[in-house]
Amino acid sequence: MEINEIKELYKKLKSERASIEAHWQELAERFLPIKATITAIRTPGKKLPTTNYDSTAMDSLMIFAAGLHSYLTNPSSRWFELGLDDKKLLEDKDVKAWLQESQEAIFRAFNNSNFNQQIHETYIDFGCFGTACLYEEKDPLQTIRFYARPVSECYIMENEREMVDVNIRKCDYTVRQAYLKWGDSCGEKILSLVQAGKWTEKVFIIHSIMPRHERDESKDDAKNMAFESKYIEEEKNHLLSESGYPEFPFFIPRQIKVSGEVWGYSQSMIALPDVKTLNSMSKTILKAAQKQVDPPIVVPDDGFLLPFNTTAGAVNFKSAGTQDVVDILGSEVKSNLPLGLEMEEQRRQQIRRVMFVDLFLTLAKIDKEMTAKEVIERVNEKMLILGPILGRLMNELLDPLINRTHAILLRENKIPPPPDILQGRETSITYISPLAKAQRLAEAKSINDFLITVSSINAIAPLAVDNIDVDAVVRRLADIYNIPVDLLNSDKNIESIRNARAQQAQLQQELEMLKLGGEGVEKITKAGKNARKEEPSGRR
Repeated sequence: MEINEIKELYKKLKSERASIEAHWQELAERFLPIKATITAIRTPGKKLPTTNYDSTAMDSLMIFAAGLHSYLTNPSSRWFELGLDDKKLLEDKDVKAWLQESQEAIFRAFNNSNFNQQIHETYIDFGCFGTACLYEEKDPLQTIRFYARPVSECYIMENEREMVDVNIRKCDYTVRQAYLKWGDSCGEKILSLVQAGKWTEKVFIIHSIMPRHERDESKDDAKNMAFESKYIEEEKNHLLSESGYPEFPFFIPRQIKVSGEVWGYSQSMIALPDVKTLNSMSKTILKAAQKQVDPPIVVPDDGFLLPFNTTAGAVNFKSAGTQDVVDILGSEVKSNLPLGLEMEEQRRQQIRRVMFVDLFLTLAKIDKEMTAKEVIERVNEKMLILGPILGRLMNELLDPLINRTHAILLRENKIPPPPDILQGRETSITYISPLAKAQRLAEAKSINDFLITVSSINAIAPLAVDNIDVDAVVRRLADIYNIPVDLLNSDKNIESIRNARAQQAQLQQELEMLKLGGEGVEKITKAGKNARKEEPSGRR
């Protein structure tokens, strides 16, 4: 697209997004005040005005983001594995070695970059706004680098598969940042600001990334890649740079998606009514408590020298002979603080429940206070609700993130080429984080319950167990519990073991028959001898 076409598309997308911006602003004011700049403008570092009287919403959002980071993408443990849909190929030593080396290289690249800082901010936006944006690019020092982009600067479009493949960002750069990135090609306006020494002044840049429909696929240069990237200095319509990406470099997960809409909805939106109610209740209860601790007083309009001082140790004067006394207005005003505090706590619990705080705190106690059975029972119900959210995170954030990082490392020769047997095949991703495991425990419990039930039926009707493919059950449980493939026998080894066992059983049976046969011959021979001894001599 030409510059003018990109700017027209940007204006159209901006107009379409206006309806949700007021909602984002309200969410930020309640859950994330430091980002309450969707429709408001503030100087960086300036204290934001707030009318919040309770921090439950902010605390719940932080636990939600920390829970996702700790139990889904924890940097201190392996949270995914590379595999193949064709399990038989995993028996090949070269294939297993290459997959192991690839996943180790990806983890190393994540931990050597700024991934962990940026993914946490992404989770915060994901929990607050329902839509987040993480950007990945090659880095000469760390191989890859990530940027959590504010949702307020992103304008997105979906393709026919409802996957985001267009992102037009309007962001600001300082003159120094722009000059360091583009040098003398930064354009007339920026160069004039450089010459004037106005390094901190801001300039607005439009960054457009979208599929490139006309390209020469036989070439792998920047201008023939699958996605085009253009940086435009907005005021002067100056093209700062044009390049491309083999994969879409933005990962934009939506927490709750409605068909026909581009932007996601969040748990924070569901909790917002309770947050606003709690905030109003907290304000009222604070006023009631103040009236009881420091109640208003009734002062006669005559006889006392005003102003009346109510501070500790104060001395007030009145005219001699005046009989009127000062009374406490609070003795006539009654408030039910216990009821108010109880209602406050109900709202807090509801907010924490909606934001999955109780789930993440439950997972934190798995190794401390709870048995595996207790974990399954308590987590199962929550996973029914969290499951779709995790599915979207994996599909729209983690899957493309791992695949793009893998592709970058291959292109940068940080990983050797795959074995010839894998040509034309794609790797699969299995998540093994505590949250992913907990989500699958419900499936394991269902299988175990089924086996127990069939076992009880088999005691009455022995043929019932014939309905179960035991090998399939074992493979499924191994997959759920993430048992390494090298700990399981291959189909060939299983067949050899069973053949050997069958031969051993057959040999044992034959030995038993021979033993019985020998005893029979011996008995017959002995009986014959006894019979001959007992016969009369004439009959011999």
